[in-house]
Amino acid sequence: MTTLLEGFLRSARRHPERPALTLAAASISYAELERWALRVAGSLEPGGSSALAGVLGYRSLAAYAGVLGVLASGRGFVPLNPRFPARRLRELIEAARLEHIVVGPENIAMLRELLPLIERPLTLVMVAEALPAALEAGVAPHRLVLVGERTATLAPSSELAYVMFTSGSTGKPKGVPIPQANAEAYVDHLVSCFELTATDVFSQTFDLSFDLSVHDLFVCWRAGGRLAVVPEASLLSPAKWARTNGVTVWFSVPSMAMVMADLGTLKPHSLADLRISFFCGEALPASVVERWRAAAPGSAIVNLYGPTEATIAIASYVWDPATSPAQCRNGVVPLGAIFPTQRGRVADETGRAVAKEHEGELWLAGSQVATGYLDAPERTRERFVTETAVALQDGVSQWYRTGDRVVEDADGVLHYLGRFDEQIKIRGHRFELLEIEHVLRRAAGAASVACVGWPSREGHAEGVVGFVAAPGGDVAAILAQCRAELPDYAVPKRLVFIGELPLNANGKVSRAELIARLNRENGDA
Repeated sequence: MTTLLEGFLRSARRHPERPALTLAAASISYAELERWALRVAGSLEPGGSSALAGVLGYRSLAAYAGVLGVLASGRGFVPLNPRFPARRLRELIEAARLEHIVVGPENIAMLRELLPLIERPLTLVMVAEALPAALEAGVAPHRLVLVGERTATLAPSSELAYVMFTSGSTGKPKGVPIPQANAEAYVDHLVSCFELTATDVFSQTFDLSFDLSVHDLFVCWRAGGRLAVVPEASLLSPAKWARTNGVTVWFSVPSMAMVMADLGTLKPHSLADLRISFFCGEALPASVVERWRAAAPGSAIVNLYGPTEATIAIASYVWDPATSPAQCRNGVVPLGAIFPTQRGRVADETGRAVAKEHEGELWLAGSQVATGYLDAPERTRERFVTETAVALQDGVSQWYRTGDRVVEDADGVLHYLGRFDEQIKIRGHRFELLEIEHVLRRAAGAASVACVGWPSREGHAEGVVGFVAAPGGDVAAILAQCRAELPDYAVPKRLVFIGELPLNANGKVSRAELIARLNRENGDA
């Protein structure tokens, strides 16, 4: 089995002088990044009770050398986003039982806030040429060491590649352990299926705490290409940055494309160098695809789908200008087909497969699918269904329940219809926010819109509030068009024009923040 690290090292052996990473104006070769990674590995003490080590980094050398160095030390990595609140980071550190964390000097302020919250001693490996004076003292009971000059001999690879934490319904984050074999199944499929090569320049838009970043890093390095990291200042509208860096392979959430369209930077031929554009993480509106096609006329557009539990993505759909517009439902691009090496089923409440054109929940199985959550047997039993819980078919011993409501059409194409938990009940009627947003998007002539059920009482929404990322508009005309397409109870009772939609740490629209804003305006706690 090839591991994530071995994929990088093979490229480093083939062309050590080629750039592996672009950070701001700095270019770092494969050989140089390998040296930094092995220095990190040499500074991570062998042994210990944890098979994991944390990486506290953000678009820095520490972040990328840290991930590779942790893998080279024989551990799996746990990304820690320094933009998270310190108390949430403490929860992740405790949940993963981390003993070692790789950090960069850019995170001194966060360490000052975080370390007093953690009682168990940590070893902090600083990726820098010198220890910051501000941290040399006052870190007790923790130990701060500078990454050494000694490079490590590669340790046997851990079976575990990484652990990603996702939000949980109970308020506590869920750890998803992903084995090397799962990650490699994904990387192998992507590199071979889409013919990615060493001449490609790959965008890096995702924070390391979002599992789509694993695609960014290791699909690129397996192909031998250059990873171009979008600087924070360009995240809202990176079209100019992409042109300057010669990006040929793009990957982001659809929300980023929506923001670019709203800001007017997604101009015709503005992304002419792109040859492949991947989108994942949320529903991809067909209207955004059309804007993107105009900006990147030479690019294939691929909609990827997959929850963290299924290792980055497990289904794909390649846009065809001739046939895809008619295949879209509710104005959303299809999920497409499950990867040929994996398994999927549209299931009813009992787990039995439903017929085509019948809605159901998407269940997943295969070599990419995790086997459960970290130290959470009850949560695991809720989502990972074994043969002891339901009569399974086709020799599959375990399925993962995604919670996504889908339908498979007559041609075998999967379509996303929304989350079961995004279905709201308005005056006794059940309705999908996705459908309301589709109508509002066209009515308002804006790519970025979001709807929430509000106010809510006992889980039932009294109405819908629509948010439109635009400076203003003709409210009466917009609502009139909505009324022409939606039942009265589903028409937004109020429109809010907003500079930009709030995003969560994974770059998705945060409905929770929109609801919190409405509650604050209403004087609710």
